[in-house]
Amino acid sequence: MTKRRRLAVNLIWYLLSIGMGCSSKEPPPSDENNVPSSTVASTTAQTIPPEGSEDVNGLKVTVSKDGHIKVEGTDIFHGKLDVIYESADYLLSAVPVLKRSLTPEQTEGLSKVAARLGGKVITPEQDSAQRR
Repeated sequence: MTKRRRLAVNLIWYLLSIGMGCSSKEPPPSDENNVPSSTVASTTAQTIPPEGSEDVNGLKVTVSKDGHIKVEGTDIFHGKLDVIYESADYLLSAVPVLKRSLTPEQTEGLSKVAARLGGKVITPEQDSAQRR
C-alpha cells in the first residue's frame, strides 16, 4: 500500500471514530425533577386536546391522547392523504399548503378544527396589520 493511500485510509478511520464517539455519548441528565409537579401538570393539561375523531367534509381527523392530530382522506386529485401533525399549531400552519389540494370546505373545516384544539387563526387582515 502506498503512503498516500495509507494516509487516506487512516484519515477516513479517524473521522469515522470521531463520529462514532460523538454519537455514543449519553445525553446530559435532565432537570425534570427540579420542576414543581404543579407546573408540569398545568402545562400538560393546557396543551393536550381531548381524544376523539371527527369527519371534516370527507376527511377523518383523529386526535390522539398525546395531542398528535392525524388527517386521513382523499384530496381533489384522488390521492391518498394520510398525515400526522404534532399539534394544532402545526396543523394550522399546514392549512395554506393543504389548501392547494383540498376543497375550500375541507380547508375551512381543518382551520376550524385547529382553532378549536388550540391553534390561533389569523385572518389575512390581522396578518397584514401585524406586519406593519
